[in-house]
Amino acid sequence: RQLSMAVVQQREEMYALIIGQLRSDGFDDAAKVLSEKVLGGKACAPSGRLARITELGVQSEGRQKALDDGGGAAEADALPGLNLDSGDPTLAQSAALFPTEIYQTKHRGEVRAACFSKDGSFAATADVAALVKIYSVQKIRAIGDRVAGAEEGSPVVRTIGDQKKAINDIAFHPDAPIFISSSEDCTISFYDYSKPNPIRPSRTIQESHNVKSFAIHPGGTFLLAGTDHPILRLYDVNSAQCYATQNAFEHHTAPISVVRYNDDGRQYASGCKGGQIKLWDGVSGRCINTFAEAHEGAAITSLQFSKNGNYLLTGGRDSVVRLWDLRHGKVLINYMGASSSDREIQSCFSEDETAVYSIDEKSDGVCSWDASTGYNFSLTKRVGAGRCLAHSPKHKLLLGGGGDGKDARAHFWGLRTQEEIDATGQAAPMDVVADSHAVAATADAVPADTTTAAAAPAPEAADDVDAYKQFLASTAAAVKPSTSAVPLQKREAEDENEGTSKKARVEATETTS
Repeated sequence: RQLSMAVVQQREEMYALIIGQLRSDGFDDAAKVLSEKVLGGKACAPSGRLARITELGVQSEGRQKALDDGGGAAEADALPGLNLDSGDPTLAQSAALFPTEIYQTKHRGEVRAACFSKDGSFAATADVAALVKIYSVQKIRAIGDRVAGAEEGSPVVRTIGDQKKAINDIAFHPDAPIFISSSEDCTISFYDYSKPNPIRPSRTIQESHNVKSFAIHPGGTFLLAGTDHPILRLYDVNSAQCYATQNAFEHHTAPISVVRYNDDGRQYASGCKGGQIKLWDGVSGRCINTFAEAHEGAAITSLQFSKNGNYLLTGGRDSVVRLWDLRHGKVLINYMGASSSDREIQSCFSEDETAVYSIDEKSDGVCSWDASTGYNFSLTKRVGAGRCLAHSPKHKLLLGGGGDGKDARAHFWGLRTQEEIDATGQAAPMDVVADSHAVAATADAVPADTTTAAAAPAPEAADDVDAYKQFLASTAAAVKPSTSAVPLQKREAEDENEGTSKKARVEATETTS
């Protein structure tokens, strides 16, 4: 029977995955025999990708079986974090938490990136002078709690300064004591911070463009890279092999500014300077949805999935933070009040996803909202939160810094209610502006110039929350998912964006210290 060319290519990719897995597991002889039988002896690099795909597939089958048996709904309801389907009118009653500074430290230049480790034990900041500082969160919290002797010794446990140009993004490996950073020098570097002096990277991925953002897969085996180029890259961390979708219609239309995985790796999202947000399948690599002008066409600056994967928090240079329902492809809440135009400002959930935090560029302050309603808005001015912002996954702790290019400080803030601040006798937050009825109007997930959003009624009591949610549902329109996505394959296409006919396959090299 004659097979179509597409089926043949898929089979070859499947055989290559099997051969790569055999080589990764040490069965070189078997891999060689199979390669000669099905691929004409074509060489395949060792790779653990097949094992990971199998693991994700088995997990997906288990979840689908639970849904088919009628048990999936209860399992989904039990997931932690934000859940706007509960209909609980008390959601609007969460108390505002104000940032009070615990600790600050100087950098060589403007602080550009901040993050926490998955378990919340460590935090890190990086600057334009390529300096990274890694902190003990336990030590930071002890300083904030005024534990006796806590101020003896620095909470900075490691410093790294190997990369040649400004650092754009940073992250901790989910399982190993590995710190990862991307830089304007077109590299992604891996450092073993269990060593006392991790001066040199243990591994480096060399890119062809400035690496603006990256995201490590929750399993630690793959890494997404967004660069000053419209094509999103996927790397096998062990082999440094690079992959990308080969269909031009799935690529972004402008350089990529931010990429992020969800908590189980089943989906990832990417945003670009042209205002697009794309949602991707984490197993097949297919683009499954595109929000063409997610922030009125403004550049996308931050992305974060909710813990249950149902929602996506996005930030852009249009001074609006938005919450998307990924199941229906629409905006649920616009968090209004923060200004952003010149800086790549970040937004984030609190550790329990009851609050949303962002930066007010105009005042170098921190804004906060109730995550479920967009109300209880507060702004704490002039705290040095100029550009980057991260929230601990385990504690009520914010980390940030940056600014106008002159602020070379990183700040840790504890989050407390006004009553807690008064009880401890600490100084009140500077220039706090609070408004319990700040309006969070919704918008259709389509270009703003084709839709006029009505003004949302501000609920004056908890009983009005249901009416407000009905308003959200009535004004938000769903976006149809992409129907033209294809499986992920190695890219060997012409680079039309640079006006050349050379192959655009990304060559990545791995170096060891």
